[in-house]
Amino acid sequence: MAEFDDDFNFPFLPEMPWDSLEDEFHDTMPVDTGHEPTNSEPAESEPDEHESGDFEVTTDPSKLMFDMPEAPQVEVEEKDRGSDALVQTFYEGPARCKCCTNWVEKPPPLIPEATQDRYDQAAIRIYKKKGGTKTYGSILGQRIEEIEIQSPVIIKAIQPLLTEVGMPVHSERRGLLMSSPFKELYFAHSKILNLVQQHEPGSLERTHLDVLAQTLDELFADVSRVVTDLNAEKRTSFRYLWTLFPKDIIVYSQVYGVDRLYQVINAEQNKECIHVRCRHVCFNGVRFGTARTIVPIRAFNDYKLISELPVFPLGFHSNPDLEEQLADRGSRVLHFQGTSYRNYNGSAIAAKDDDEEEFDKAEALKSYHVTGRVVIDPFAFEKFEPGCVTVLEKVHGAKERSEAEKSEQSSMSAIFCDLAKESRQDLRPSIEAQQLNTTTLRKHRDCLCLMSPMLPGFSLKTKKWLSFYVDNITTVSWNEEAYDHLVLPENTKGFLRTFVGKHGQSRAKYPDDVVGGKGQGLIILLDGPPGTGKTLAAEAVADKTRLPLMYLHAEDLGTKSSQVGLRLSRALDLATEWNAVVLLDEADTFLAQRSLDSAPRNEIVAGKRMSSHEVFWQYFNGVLTSHNVLAMFRHLEYYRGIIFLTTNLLGSIDEAFLSRTNLHIRFPALSAASRRAIWSNFLGRLRFFDASSMTQDDDPGNQPVTKYALDLTPEDLDSLAEWNLNGREIKNIVKNAHLICQYGHVNMSLDRLTEAIHVTTPFAGKVSPDPGA
Repeated sequence: MAEFDDDFNFPFLPEMPWDSLEDEFHDTMPVDTGHEPTNSEPAESEPDEHESGDFEVTTDPSKLMFDMPEAPQVEVEEKDRGSDALVQTFYEGPARCKCCTNWVEKPPPLIPEATQDRYDQAAIRIYKKKGGTKTYGSILGQRIEEIEIQSPVIIKAIQPLLTEVGMPVHSERRGLLMSSPFKELYFAHSKILNLVQQHEPGSLERTHLDVLAQTLDELFADVSRVVTDLNAEKRTSFRYLWTLFPKDIIVYSQVYGVDRLYQVINAEQNKECIHVRCRHVCFNGVRFGTARTIVPIRAFNDYKLISELPVFPLGFHSNPDLEEQLADRGSRVLHFQGTSYRNYNGSAIAAKDDDEEEFDKAEALKSYHVTGRVVIDPFAFEKFEPGCVTVLEKVHGAKERSEAEKSEQSSMSAIFCDLAKESRQDLRPSIEAQQLNTTTLRKHRDCLCLMSPMLPGFSLKTKKWLSFYVDNITTVSWNEEAYDHLVLPENTKGFLRTFVGKHGQSRAKYPDDVVGGKGQGLIILLDGPPGTGKTLAAEAVADKTRLPLMYLHAEDLGTKSSQVGLRLSRALDLATEWNAVVLLDEADTFLAQRSLDSAPRNEIVAGKRMSSHEVFWQYFNGVLTSHNVLAMFRHLEYYRGIIFLTTNLLGSIDEAFLSRTNLHIRFPALSAASRRAIWSNFLGRLRFFDASSMTQDDDPGNQPVTKYALDLTPEDLDSLAEWNLNGREIKNIVKNAHLICQYGHVNMSLDRLTEAIHVTTPFAGKVSPDPGA
């Protein structure tokens, strides 16, 4: 007989009685005796090949061979595929390879019905599946795939614990079925062990809970040991990554270079990625609450430091004071519940919906570097940007929450539920509500550290809604000197300041039109040659009255009548919301006299006659221009705020508009006295150094400086005033002369300024001095 290794067995082969098989084989098979057959042993005409002298009797199963009679050839009629009217069912059989499924005709054996009742009485069912680690002979072992808790005693006892770790448990369910890796049971393991000790030994609850505790100890023995070792080394693997993110743990992440803290809701893992669903605290313009976001972690091989993950528990961060620092930052956010006019210097992010936002998508958002003044206003952002709203989690009373909502609620839910009662939907929070928000949240540092540092606002320079980082927001430095430097008669300056400063208080008392809603705005037209101070006048008055200033240029409003109307209406609505001053530069672009006969006069361009098609479009553009003027008239008539309009082409302004202005201030060409005052103002704003105060850092060339000062006499200023220059040109000349002196280490003198005049305005000339200058 063949000999087999005792350690090697085939579980799919039945036990074979080899000894009995050998005896039976000897009794039935002929044996070669070495002599001729006798009369009692009839000879066959042709001996069989098995009766030759080479025949050998063996009991080796692998060598047993029998000759089978050849089957008769039967012609089988071939049928077309699917020609039989029947249904054939196949079942999944034992796997033969990893790439495909082995289908068989017979179903696997089922548990007998008589036995199922006995199994239903078990407190816990465990379902194992082929897979996991390999055993002897490279055959896969069994791993636990599902656990079903059938005991109502256990379900009732652990239901609150499972809800705490994020698993909703419905009281009407007869059993709990959980799948690998059993995250909820893992996170509730220690709590369940403590619960066991709270019941008397021998009681029904203790007996059933002991069974559960023993099951969990065996189930998580290896996982707990591996995770403990990895955490001690501050490393992790993708297989055990989910163990880092139990419900409500505080995690750290960095978004656009900004430190952020989040509270985990849950983590969902597949073969390619794990999605960590988190919540943070933010303000949507009406109330404070929590919003959700998703941080993905891509699958990785081997091991990785926990601190290198896109998001990881705060306990693994190197800065032990980070939570307190971010709580202080969150406290600063409380100052921006209303409209705040501020200065900003730093990066800002394109405003976008943050609800359930994946960080991969957030990284694609456009970033802007913003310097200048901004308006921080979360309420106006929600109002004027409806496609980018901040969706907060719903707040309910304890009785109104479903089981799923209870499993995902946090310790902060009660706080925001109380605050929500004091807020009214679609209305700005009152001063009292803002104070209540501030007082309440400052008592809860755990909420402040989760506060989003990004505040929605409007950049007055870029004309965009952006998200601004709270640490880059500073107070506005008002330019008080600009008003004093206006080259205007003092009574005119007083009119401007009074009208603008008192407009909001007086418009309700003195209606300007018989028709309600019309004529309640303040329209101020400033006209004059370029560089005479028109734009400066609007800027200076806005700063003097501490009001935001919104610039509007021709390119901001477009050229089509539909664009002009929509964009102008949007800008004026924002200005009304913030009580801002609007400055519309080059207003003649939109307020030119209406005419449709200008197209024929443009028929010849550069000596070339225009085609009839081009003439039509010139005529059509004339129609559009007229529509633009009408759109401007309509919006300005019903505008209730303050708007400055500047032009250097007064003759082209439509007369119908001139009759609608409240103030019309003319800026004549600069006289010698005005030019002298402008020279003195710009030169007085420069910063000068001498050898005793100059440092290496002050000098761009890092060279020793002997002397750098203003070396001008009153006569020199008179000489400079003789140049026929406007205010903008004088500003550029002083700037260029300052650079020449700074890099050349020479005094600011008349010669230096004259050189700057020639390189800045080469066509400028002198005029005779004014007699009264």
